[in-house]
Amino acid sequence: MQILFGLLLIAVVIAILNTLTFTDIGKVFDSSYYIAKPVTIRSYSGIRADVTQKLILPAAEAYIDAPAEYQWFNTETPLDDMNEGKLDLAIVRRVGKAVTRPNVGFVGNVMDSTLIMMSPNQFNIHDLEDLANFTNVQIKVNNSASLQVMNDILKAYPNIMPNVTVTETPTGRPAVYAYLVVHPSPEIAAQVRAEPMHVVTMNKLNKGDYFVTGETEEAFYNENRFYEKATFDMHRNAVKYYPGLSMRGKLLYYPTIKYKYALFAHMKFSPEAVKRILLSLMRKRNGAMAATDIAYDPDRLVNTHPGAREVYLAKRIYTDEPRPPIWEGF
Repeated sequence: MQILFGLLLIAVVIAILNTLTFTDIGKVFDSSYYIAKPVTIRSYSGIRADVTQKLILPAAEAYIDAPAEYQWFNTETPLDDMNEGKLDLAIVRRVGKAVTRPNVGFVGNVMDSTLIMMSPNQFNIHDLEDLANFTNVQIKVNNSASLQVMNDILKAYPNIMPNVTVTETPTGRPAVYAYLVVHPSPEIAAQVRAEPMHVVTMNKLNKGDYFVTGETEEAFYNENRFYEKATFDMHRNAVKYYPGLSMRGKLLYYPTIKYKYALFAHMKFSPEAVKRILLSLMRKRNGAMAATDIAYDPDRLVNTHPGAREVYLAKRIYTDEPRPPIWEGF
């Protein structure tokens, strides 16, 4: 009886197999044929949680092919950790020197961070050059990134460097506050509520014009290619979000500098997921950059991720070219 049952079972299997194509049979050995298990995406974000939620999480959750579970890492070296395989995605500020990281891929720029310098109204400080009239000046910064930015800037002011200490933890009352922020900034709002302030310019590095011109500007932006000229709209930003912050003078647009936050992915992270995340970011108009800006990688820290490169080539945007000639002015 058992032999007859076995022969009958074999006959049934053969009959079923005769009705299947090779494609149908191949599905049995394809992981997509089964119910997908949740994918753990190990991520780091150097920007505020609410901005991260707005920019990257909805895009990733909508386009990862399997259910996604996010595991967030706190780290001081996200790109190094990604290179070692500890991270899949990271939103990172650009400050840093070029380092070989073969496992890290550039995906796109997601937003700008802008430096805002302020001084209490009682001080007669309108431009960084005015610090030449002071001794033992403290510049308070709001994080390690702004500390790096201010130290880079002060190299262009050798005459005031001996007078200045840049610190996150001042021992006395700072004469200047230098905050690197994405607007609107709760930190600036709190600071100007506590004490009315005015903005401080740095005319040596941004005279308020559009192009990089002059020996000092060219030297600074050529050496620090992750910085760009920027303006801070005193009417839309200061009056609306920071009442108590003023510009002493008639400038409507306060000249400053910015650099970008960029999205990076491990080179083995799903190219299809990267493509879909990047296309989603390009479609967003509130916070993310335009297509030509999102693809621009001026410091070229790493190679472009294969998924991102496919998007850029399809849109005829190439990410590894040097800074456009227009940057040098006319």
